[in-house]
Amino acid sequence: MKKGTIALFLLLILIAIGCSQKYPYAMSEDRYNIFYIAPEDKDDEHFDYFQWFTDFHEENTEVGLLVYDLHLTQETYPSLKAKEAPYFYVLDKKRILLETTDFEEIRNFLVENIK
Repeated sequence: MKKGTIALFLLLILIAIGCSQKYPYAMSEDRYNIFYIAPEDKDDEHFDYFQWFTDFHEENTEVGLLVYDLHLTQETYPSLKAKEAPYFYVLDKKRILLETTDFEEIRNFLVENIK
């Protein structure tokens, strides 16, 4: 009986550790998620990025859009190991498809692969 209790306890610990390492793609029913880590100091360039992502999200119903600042990303999704902003991710249900600091790269990827 003690071995069964210990095994159950270890299983619960492993589940708790796994849940603490959550990724944003596990949170959505969408086929893809765009995760934009926005800088705290917004300028016209970053507003243009946000506007493009918003428009893309509205045109493509299977695409989710998450926009966080760096601090909130680090607190909420520590498994992403985010260290800078702006930073962009495209995620599907199982993995990170693309991560980059280059807006043109992510825009081209989305246009070629999602539309």
